[in-house]
Amino acid sequence: MGRALTIFFGLLAFGLLVYVCLGHQGEIQREIADNARSALVTRGHEFAQVSAAGQTIVLRGTAESPAQRLAAEQTVLAVPGVEAVDNQIVLLADVPLPGPDSSPMVSQTSAGGEAAGGEIFEASNEPPTNPSPVVAPPVVESLLIELNGDEQTLRVAGLALQDDLAEPGSIVRREALLEIVGTALPDWTLSSDLEPAANVLTEFDVSVKEILPALAGANRAQLEIDDTQIRVDAEYGTFADRSTLEGLLTTLKTSDVAGSRELSWTIDSPDPIPEPAPELDGCQQAFDELLAADSIKFTTNLADIRPASRGLLDKLVEVARDCKVTIEIEGHTDSRGSVETNLELSQARADRVRSYLIDNGVDGTRISARGLGSQRPIADNNTVNGRQANRRIEFRVQRPE
Repeated sequence: MGRALTIFFGLLAFGLLVYVCLGHQGEIQREIADNARSALVTRGHEFAQVSAAGQTIVLRGTAESPAQRLAAEQTVLAVPGVEAVDNQIVLLADVPLPGPDSSPMVSQTSAGGEAAGGEIFEASNEPPTNPSPVVAPPVVESLLIELNGDEQTLRVAGLALQDDLAEPGSIVRREALLEIVGTALPDWTLSSDLEPAANVLTEFDVSVKEILPALAGANRAQLEIDDTQIRVDAEYGTFADRSTLEGLLTTLKTSDVAGSRELSWTIDSPDPIPEPAPELDGCQQAFDELLAADSIKFTTNLADIRPASRGLLDKLVEVARDCKVTIEIEGHTDSRGSVETNLELSQARADRVRSYLIDNGVDGTRISARGLGSQRPIADNNTVNGRQANRRIEFRVQRPE
C-alpha cells in the first residue's frame, strides 16, 4: 500500500511540473523573441524580423549584403536562451521586383499567435507584409586624417568596415587603414575615431601612402578621401616646404594614383623670400674680407680715424662705389664705460666712416650709419684681445624689403 502511494504522488508531481512548464512556454518564447529583437535594433539590424519556435529564433527580412545577413545571425546567437537560429533572411539582389501579377505574401496566424505549422510567437504585433523592395543609397566610405605637426599627433576618422561585418577572407578596413597610417608616420601618436559601416570596400591605400608622409612637415594638415575626391588642406612654416608638397600633388594629379577621384588642395605658408641678387652677396663678401684682414682704428675714446687706417678705408670706398647697393655702417665698442657713452661713441665713429666714404665719391643716399655700443660683442670683454675685437666697424649690405 505504501509503495503504491509513493508511485501515485510521484506521478502527480511530475504531471504538475509538466503542466507548469507548458503553461509558461509561450511566455518564455515571447521573452526570447523580444530580447532578440532588442539586440538587433541596438546593433542597427532593423531589417531583420524575429519570431521564436521554442528556443530557436527564426529570422526573416531582406539584407543588403551577405555581411549584414551574417551579422544579424551572430547578434541573435549571443542572446541568452537562444539555442539555434533559422536564418531565412534573403538578399536584396535576390528579391524580384514586383510585377502586375504579383500578390502580397501573408503570414497565416491565429488570434492567439499560433501559425499553421506550429506555435510561433512574433516579436512585433504588426502583421508581416512584403512591401516593394527599395534599394538604399550606397554608404560612401570616407577617410579623414588630421595632423598636428607641433605635437606630432594624428587623428583618423571616417567610415570603415566593422570587423564582425567583414566576410571571411576580406580585409578588415579599420585595422588595415590604421596600419597604413601608422607605417607612413611611425613616430607620431595615432588616435582613431573610425565608425563602422557595412559597405563595399574602396582602395584608399595608395593615396594615403603617397601623400601622408609629405604632410609630416606641416604645422597642421588634413587629408580627406572619399569615393569622389581627395582633398588636402595644409599649413606650412616655410614656402619651400609648401612648394615641395605642391610639386608632389601636381605629379600625382597627372598619374593614376587618384584614379577617378578629383585631387585638389589648399596650402598656406609665408610668402617666398626673394632670391638675393648676386651683386648683394658679392659686395657683402668683399666688405667682410677687407675688415677681417684689418680694422678701422680710432683715437682712444674719440671718433678720430687714425692715419694708418686710411689705406683700408680707400679700399672700402672702391668696393662701395662699384657695388650699387644700400649699405649700413655699424659702430661697436667694448663693454667698458656706461651704456650711454658707448652708444654715443659708436654712433660718432660710424658717422665719421660714412662721411669719409661720401667725401671720396660714394653716393650718400645709399649709406646710413648706426651706433650699437656694446650690445653685440663678438669676443670676451674680460680679456684685452676680446675687448679689442669688440671695438670695430662693420659694413652691412641692405637687402630689399
